[in-house]
Amino acid sequence: MSDLPFKAAFILGLVAQIVIRAPIDRLRRQNKIVSTQTDRQEQVLLILLSLGGLVSLVYIFTPWLNFANYMLPDWLRWVGVVILIASLFLFWQAHHDLGRA
Repeated sequence: MSDLPFKAAFILGLVAQIVIRAPIDRLRRQNKIVSTQTDRQEQVLLILLSLGGLVSLVYIFTPWLNFANYMLPDWLRWVGVVILIASLFLFWQAHHDLGRA
């Protein structure tokens, strides 16, 4: 099977994450920040997360990482799509439950 459905699922997952997060970010910006409690570890983790997403996008849109490409069985790729959907639901539920907190 072609990689296209799985690459599309990944991109749609990224877009869904942004759509889920956008209203909460809008509400969060309305809160006045008195003090921040982010530490160096959290900043490093966010940078690594961003780099991981960037590498994934480079893989999808350019041939630069084709040397490291290998095909997983289709059933395992579909398991990944199901995990992506479940993760997006959990992400939405967490944002819904936390609200403006």
